[in-house]
Amino acid sequence: MQQIIEKYGPEWALLEIVAKKDSNFIAEATDIIDNYEIHWGELMEQAMSHKMFPMVCSCFMEDMLFEKLPPFINQYFTLNYQINVHKTQRIKEQTLRIVDATRKKGIDIVCTKGIVLDVQLYEGKGYRFLSDVDFMAIPENKKEIDSIIQSLGFKVGTVNWRSNSIKEMDRSQYLMYLNTKDKLPEYVIEIDDPLIRYVSAGVAFSFTWEKCPYQIPVEEAFLKRVERPLCENSELTVPVLDNAYHFIYIILHLYKHAWLDHLHKWRNDVNLVKFADVYHFWRANGEELKKTLPAILKQHNIAEPIMWTLIHTDGIFDSHMSKELMVECEITEEYLHSSGDKTGNTRIWKGSMRERLWSKKRETLFTC
Repeated sequence: MQQIIEKYGPEWALLEIVAKKDSNFIAEATDIIDNYEIHWGELMEQAMSHKMFPMVCSCFMEDMLFEKLPPFINQYFTLNYQINVHKTQRIKEQTLRIVDATRKKGIDIVCTKGIVLDVQLYEGKGYRFLSDVDFMAIPENKKEIDSIIQSLGFKVGTVNWRSNSIKEMDRSQYLMYLNTKDKLPEYVIEIDDPLIRYVSAGVAFSFTWEKCPYQIPVEEAFLKRVERPLCENSELTVPVLDNAYHFIYIILHLYKHAWLDHLHKWRNDVNLVKFADVYHFWRANGEELKKTLPAILKQHNIAEPIMWTLIHTDGIFDSHMSKELMVECEITEEYLHSSGDKTGNTRIWKGSMRERLWSKKRETLFTC
């Protein structure tokens, strides 16, 4: 940890401690705060950029850490955490509406990523930041799902955060999405809430992206879907992928954002919370995944992106997932530091994944 503090600063070290959240995280965080000058604005900026500010705020609700916060900053930490809990609840309400509507029509759909991980990995306490609710569905049901979601009052478009309004997608762009294979456009609904006016939803029909060499049939994954509670201590459940296929999807989604070079130009490539999801998923389900993953990876020849992601996650959290999985797959240093575009061209980036995550000018890390 000392080397991380010296190279990346105590603020980044605190962010990694929160992301990993081992049993002694309070003592580790207290030690850094007591021995280093903390630039709270830097910590907040990095936490927000990595979709971790509510998680940081939640950790500082612990008595021993809350007393370390400066006056007024402690108020923002409390308020942000409470708002995120409220936002998460509003998103879950819309999730149930979509799931219920598709069930009534006999359309198979599963919830994925953050909305599921909030309960499965993060105690259901509302500190896992959610941009939207994510679903996966079978490609043949694309038009029916589009119709169902819009019938619930969702509009095709995005939130314009400057005007705090919905920016609807023009028809030509909408038709283009309907003709693509891997996903539908983003949907937004305005709700009657004084704090959270909009909830967004997205639907994917692929584990990766069109023309990606790594693919898994969604139909195969749906054969293993299960039901999980959407909230702690609730009988309300939603359909989700089983642990093996959901872990693969979480990893391949991270890999997609890390690999496709056009995403880093918007600083939407990699963030620390995605790696935290992988780390905590393995911590919770590692023994099961050791038994179920190897056969799936071999069958679909997708070991490379899985191992690429696990090796980088190990480097951040000092874990050993890539070795514990015991999958034979040669990963070169060049491949570990590669990214590409949708046409297959490759670029190389320098430094570690930690350096890439920490950097605010990631374009400078790409050498060719």
